[in-house]
Amino acid sequence: MLQDYADKYIGGDDSFGLVTVDNQPKPSFVAYNNMIRLLANTSPKPTAKLAEIMETFRFSGQNRDIYVWWSQSDKTTITLQATESIRKIDLYGNESTLVPKGGLVSFSCDYNPFYLECKPDAITHAPKTASKDDGDSHIHLHIGTQTPAVITLQNPEQLRELVFDPNIPR
Repeated sequence: MLQDYADKYIGGDDSFGLVTVDNQPKPSFVAYNNMIRLLANTSPKPTAKLAEIMETFRFSGQNRDIYVWWSQSDKTTITLQATESIRKIDLYGNESTLVPKGGLVSFSCDYNPFYLECKPDAITHAPKTASKDDGDSHIHLHIGTQTPAVITLQNPEQLRELVFDPNIPR
């Protein structure tokens, strides 16, 4: 049903359309229109898990990939490896451009679905980079043996190298 009924049933709830009785678009109409516009002339493709806490679907067509994303948790920061700028589009068509710094892009998201548009294969998984946005960042390494490791932390702002040696007392 595209349009709401104008009191078809007395006391009935007849407001399930995508536009109001006055033909004004509801938010659902805008979201549906945006989805159709973005996914036009694309086809579904296999999707690699780019971030563990995200649901992701990939569509390809006309020299572009469109990823449909939504988070399984609220207030999450995602970091991906990127070879070029990416368009992030929210459910209603509002856009922002994610510019890679040091080969990485980071962005915040929540339960609301959004789209990422880029050239084919321009984004890949950045291992262990999705984290809960609670103000603290923690890295948990499960190496299995007590072997010294050099860890290079790369973020969009700077590179830092840490040396972790389990044989050195803290």
